[in-house]
Amino acid sequence: MGARRIVFIAALGAASLQAVAALGGHPEAPSAMNRYTASAKAAVSASDSASGAYRTWVTTTADGSVIKEFANHDGVVFAVTWQGPWRPDLKQLLGSYYTTFQQESAQRVSMHARAPSHVFSKQGLFVSTRGHARAFEGLAYVQALLPPGVSPAELHSGAAR
Repeated sequence: MGARRIVFIAALGAASLQAVAALGGHPEAPSAMNRYTASAKAAVSASDSASGAYRTWVTTTADGSVIKEFANHDGVVFAVTWQGPWRPDLKQLLGSYYTTFQQESAQRVSMHARAPSHVFSKQGLFVSTRGHARAFEGLAYVQALLPPGVSPAELHSGAAR
């Protein structure tokens, strides 16, 4: 019975994250997320930045994870932050940029097994992850997709909170 419960919880978490767009993709509009919000009890909100340079989409899942997407005026996600009790599916969050991240990470894992934090910056992709059991957070962005006037520091200060 315990194994079935774990599988259900994992499936519930995966379903809630499927509503989140990958870097370079387009965030899901709240109306398109009805099947996710109903099944995973996720809450979604959108707002414009103070400068008006981008729009943020915040998804809070049933387990308390918060995923924040930053989209430019064309609707392209240029950054994603996350905070929660579980590591997110980075393959989903990074999208086509995941391969670059994975190749570099594989080399680092052999040097620093199970490091609590990881910072990656290569080919215009920046990923920072850190955490421990039940407390994970991170930021990923693509430098070339940042809107004019938006600095990485602004993304750090607006991390998934």
